[in-house]
Amino acid sequence: VRRLSMPTLFLWAEHDSLTPLSAVTRILSHCPQGELYVVKDAGHWPHVEKPEEVNQVVRDFFLS
Repeated sequence: VRRLSMPTLFLWAEHDSLTPLSAVTRILSHCPQGELYVVKDAGHWPHVEKPEEVNQVVRDFFLS
């Protein structure tokens, strides 16, 4: 992760029971160009649970 020199989006779900938010915050601290977006009220599959929100976040990230 430390070698990533480009903007990187970390998309996480608030209620992901498989991979806790603490894991991504630890990873994010080592990624200088990292950006975190947390999907509220979603579990491990935010792209299925909230596809419109996830699609918009990804679009905004790549178009910014």
